[in-house]
Amino acid sequence: MILGLLLASTFVVGTADQEDLLPSHNLWECAFELISNPNFASKLHVSKLQVDQLKALRKDGGPFANAFKARYPMYVRVPFGSMQDPTGTISKTWHSLDKEVHGELAKILHPAQLKVLRGASIRFGNPNSISPFNSNEVQSGLALTKEQLREFLTELKKIELDFQSKHIQLKRDSVTKIVDFLEPDARQRFVDYAGAELLEGISPNEVDFEKLPYPKSFFQADAESLLHSKKLVEKMALSPDQATALKKLDDDLQQQLNAVMSNPEEYKSQVGATLSILRRRASEQTWEILNPEQQLSLLRHHASIEFLFDFRETFRRDDFIQYLGLKPKDVAFFRSVTEEEWDDVQQKLVELDHATFQSICSKLPDEKRKKLEASFGDAFLIRLPIPPLDPK
Repeated sequence: MILGLLLASTFVVGTADQEDLLPSHNLWECAFELISNPNFASKLHVSKLQVDQLKALRKDGGPFANAFKARYPMYVRVPFGSMQDPTGTISKTWHSLDKEVHGELAKILHPAQLKVLRGASIRFGNPNSISPFNSNEVQSGLALTKEQLREFLTELKKIELDFQSKHIQLKRDSVTKIVDFLEPDARQRFVDYAGAELLEGISPNEVDFEKLPYPKSFFQADAESLLHSKKLVEKMALSPDQATALKKLDDDLQQQLNAVMSNPEEYKSQVGATLSILRRRASEQTWEILNPEQQLSLLRHHASIEFLFDFRETFRRDDFIQYLGLKPKDVAFFRSVTEEEWDDVQQKLVELDHATFQSICSKLPDEKRKKLEASFGDAFLIRLPIPPLDPK
């Protein structure tokens, strides 16, 4: 349904007099993002040939050089991008040329790629539909009074908290659906591994965590995170002596890191390696400050975070599947269920993002709301990567 709405939508290009809250996402710079960011290009199935053609189009401003210079005569040479654009003048100039740029891009990109290019760029550059509203570009474009902006940001914070709660719950519900396919013994092993946070009604057993298939990366502790996360502090039940030791360890680490960054010539090419060694040593010392019960609690915290981020990754690991005790004949079925559930929850997250965007728009006066909707279009209905391309 949503995909059909998206594909049926009309692509709108910028004009010189069109007010847009996101001129930085003009088509010229969206094309630059396809060139400079292979990850973004892969989301739109852009080929190497297309990237080479885009590079040729963009060279020295391509066919738009004269038009750009006419509208922005301060520039002798047309800028390749607008990284150095504190006033937004370069972006706005390129935005005014969207119609012309669209015509040239149509010769290179597949219609499906071009239709979603701008929206996909917005989507790719923002983790959710709330993120753009914290930017100066959008806030200044809305031209709210100080009082209106204060009220809007207060409402935005409420919406963000609601979004985060629903986002986590969708992921948690998906994990629950998957684990429901397991036998009772396997469900207990799952809770022993990830803790009770993801699966209600089952308490974890006391276990020897060295016998559980935790990745090596889980055996790392960051003193700063332990000290500044209220949830973690409560979960870990840190003693006053532990908190003091962690604070000193973090302060010492920050001093060491600053010393390295302040004197890069002293370390020459070893700056990155030195920073890595310092962080790893501090992580090991942090781990040693924790008692075994706290270490297990931290491991389970890491495991639950991994499941909420991308539950497919853990279920793809052979050592975890073996730990659960799945029979060989059940592994393929279980993994297919996991992939199907991931696909389902991703679609639900897209719908949540779009509903959240609409909720944000509703908090603004009618004129501002219409400007928002025109500027963002269907960006938060787009799911990346886009479907495979049909031949032109």
